[in-house]
Amino acid sequence: MSAGISTRRGATINLVGEAEKILSKANPSKTFALKPENFFGLVPRLMVKEGEKVALGAPIFHSKSDPRIVFVSPVSGEVKEVVRGPQPVVDFGLQFDCIDVPVGSNCCF
Repeated sequence: MSAGISTRRGATINLVGEAEKILSKANPSKTFALKPENFFGLVPRLMVKEGEKVALGAPIFHSKSDPRIVFVSPVSGEVKEVVRGPQPVVDFGLQFDCIDVPVGSNCCF
């Protein structure tokens, strides 16, 4: 296993053994958080309000500089909370109460 691992600048890491292959079933989360600050260089403009119900794929926010760049909801549910940042910075976070989550995806990431 350690034969294929190499590092630069003289550091050598000798690994012995294998990782345990333990899989467990995780319960899906009931809430989902979306943070536009994770999208570098984007100044977002919110398109939904707190308490509003959104469907899977419904527009949530768009770029202030180019309204054609639209970000959609990855889950359906109700917008539970809109957390806004300090006033000079256009920043907010959304929390959803999940109703419908696509198969094969987690509600939160």
